[in-house]
Amino acid sequence: MFRILVPIIAASLFFIEPTFSLFSPLQINGERYILVPHFFAVFLILLAVYDSKKTAMIYGVVFGLLYDMYHIDMIGIYTFIYPFIAYLAAVIIKYVHKYTVFVLFLAIALLVMLEVLSFLFAAAIGFTGMNFDQFLHSRLIPTTIGNFLFIVLFGYIIRWFIVKRKQALEPAM
Repeated sequence: MFRILVPIIAASLFFIEPTFSLFSPLQINGERYILVPHFFAVFLILLAVYDSKKTAMIYGVVFGLLYDMYHIDMIGIYTFIYPFIAYLAAVIIKYVHKYTVFVLFLAIALLVMLEVLSFLFAAAIGFTGMNFDQFLHSRLIPTTIGNFLFIVLFGYIIRWFIVKRKQALEPAM
């Protein structure tokens, strides 16, 4: 059951992201804040940490390609960024313990990196008119806070499914 449930969770998180994007931008005290949910990226980081780098990178390429086709008309940005983030998560976690708090901060740091990389790609090809200061205040900080709340609320549950899937795939001893 867990073998098929984790890919279903991945696909669900991927397709739920645009629904939560509908709540953005937020207008608070005359300021406009853009919240970008990265639920699938959180899943990908947790998959790289608690399962395997190879599996996470495969999910990253497949869903990165889908993300580029579905959300952006230019293929390659998320097809590169998702596997790169998964690779970094897997490499970094080898050198430290998988404590929940450290994984939380690793995920936040990698999500910030994902957001900055996507902004730099968009700025380089002229997809955005924001300067970095506007990006930092109106998009990066709110996005980081929103994704932090998602990780705190659902990270342990996602981790549990990933660990159960890994146990189900391992041969019985």
